[in-house]
Amino acid sequence: MFDSFYELSGLGNTSSPIKPNLRTKICKYRFCTPEINYILEVECYKFNFYVIQYYNRKYKNHPRKYQILTNEHKARPIIGTCMKVIQMFSEMDPLASFGFIGANSYDPITGKEEKIDSTKRWKIYKYAVENEYGPETFKHAINKLNSSYILLRRRNDMAPAKLLDNILTVVSEFYEKAAS
Repeated sequence: MFDSFYELSGLGNTSSPIKPNLRTKICKYRFCTPEINYILEVECYKFNFYVIQYYNRKYKNHPRKYQILTNEHKARPIIGTCMKVIQMFSEMDPLASFGFIGANSYDPITGKEEKIDSTKRWKIYKYAVENEYGPETFKHAINKLNSSYILLRRRNDMAPAKLLDNILTVVSEFYEKAAS
């Protein structure tokens, strides 16, 4: 279902000025739909944990760039592109675990904002990930309240409970959102 994707072009890596003890670098890519240029970022953390995020390039400097909807209706190939990134990073790092944060939608014109829990994006990511990745490779950990989804690699040498605790620490430090 999410097997179509857009071609990625590498934009290089940047070091992370925020929490360098946990986040090691950010790998940046570009992909284009027929109408919009996107930036896809893979935030690389300790514990072989990678968070995939993307945004419309025109909102590059907007503080809510991950929240703004494009209304382009290209979710399937965009999510397919994220799945392709999971495949790429899994080939480079066989111990890789992944995270998605379903940002709550924000309309910069009206100022209207979706609630933080169980966002529309999170529901789509959850559906895609559950249908694409079975329990033999990844343990699935979800948090509806924060709209986060973690694919925890089963082959990682660290005890699963300890690995999940470490990854949840990363998620809470970087992605916990307070209800407005």
